[in-house]
Amino acid sequence: KQWYQRRVRGDLNVKSVIADSAEAFENRLKSKFVREWESSQDVIAFNNLLRGSLTDSFRYLNKAATNSYTCWNTGLNARVNNFGTRIDYVLVSHSLKGNLVSCGHLASVIGSDHCPVKCELEGLDLIGSEVVPPECSLHFPELRGKQTSLLSHLTKQSKMPPEAGKEVQGNRRKRQPKQTKLPFKVTKISPRKSVPASQKLNPSNGNTEASFCPSSVKVNEPTRKVVSAKSLLKGLPPNPLCSGHRRPCVIKTVMKEGDNKGRRFYGCQLPIGPKGDSNSKCGHFEWLK
Repeated sequence: KQWYQRRVRGDLNVKSVIADSAEAFENRLKSKFVREWESSQDVIAFNNLLRGSLTDSFRYLNKAATNSYTCWNTGLNARVNNFGTRIDYVLVSHSLKGNLVSCGHLASVIGSDHCPVKCELEGLDLIGSEVVPPECSLHFPELRGKQTSLLSHLTKQSKMPPEAGKEVQGNRRKRQPKQTKLPFKVTKISPRKSVPASQKLNPSNGNTEASFCPSSVKVNEPTRKVVSAKSLLKGLPPNPLCSGHRRPCVIKTVMKEGDNKGRRFYGCQLPIGPKGDSNSKCGHFEWLK
């Protein structure tokens, strides 16, 4: 019977020990948190896999390593303070533990919320397999070469005969927008005629019934004050200062499901990080009114 050595690589989205999570490592001294962590079903299943047939290359070579992560929350800008998780692994068969030379994280490589994991083995004679296992990504529908465009994801529409299409286009050309009727009648105003001097109001001539000419009277118009738009539209008041750093807060939105989803609030502008670190955000919270 021929035996094969196995290697599993990729984002497994699970954490083996508390040191694989920055948030969990901060709560490592809380007994309740540790009990909940150890009783988690995904942690139990993954550790059973490691005890059974596979070895975590990084943890095998770096048993006491901390602050070594492969994924960071980009929404909280967690990579700045290295406040992340280690969920990307290179797992090998137990028989390959003696061939492990090094395993590390290339945290300086940016472009994603994850970073690459590099693992080096020595003393192996690699033999190509004649049959590709069905679990390999080569058999995935996305990589078979059949999906060449996005048209396969779009809903097919019923085909319309060419003649019907021309008829529809012809009807569209004939359509004209309806003119809205005004609720009142518009009349043309004739230009103002000058009033003869004989008809102007002149008490000395006894002409007190002559028409009144507005142009002959000067009206003192009130002086107009020019007001800038900036003084009228003052906008929102400045953001409050956070309680921890006394820096202007930023406006954030609640994304968690619940009654407050969509509400905005003020929070610290610094990225998330270890508690007590001056470069990490404080716990300032204030609803936006």
